[in-house]
Amino acid sequence: MDWHITIHAHPGKEVPQSSTAVRQRELLRLELPSEWLTLPMSLSFDTVLARLEQLPRLYIEPDGSFIWIGPQGPDQWKFDGQLHDSTGGLMTIELKVSGTDPELDAILGCLDWPEKAYVFQLVREGIYLDHAQVRQLLASAD
Repeated sequence: MDWHITIHAHPGKEVPQSSTAVRQRELLRLELPSEWLTLPMSLSFDTVLARLEQLPRLYIEPDGSFIWIGPQGPDQWKFDGQLHDSTGGLMTIELKVSGTDPELDAILGCLDWPEKAYVFQLVREGIYLDHAQVRQLLASAD
């Protein structure tokens, strides 16, 4: 399964939810006004870049582009990613994800998750999800 996801800082406010279907799965989407997504993450580009460099089998360029491939086997997964910087800190992380049950939580650990919350945009679908909902999608084999 392939997904195009961007990770954003959570606005730190209560976010209304509504039901939606994504690829024949019923999920709860976050109803986020666009202005809630203008704040950068509280971590710098360089900090996240250095933390990602520590993950096994991850190759990262100084411009923030990276590839991370899971262990070989029938369920091998892959992240093609890009860090997006802003003057106030890291703005977003863009991920193109393929395979089943990729190690998203390891990437989030580089962002101080679960202490810090994040919002996940499914780019093609144009919706926002919380961690539990995006993990449910990524864990699916179909």
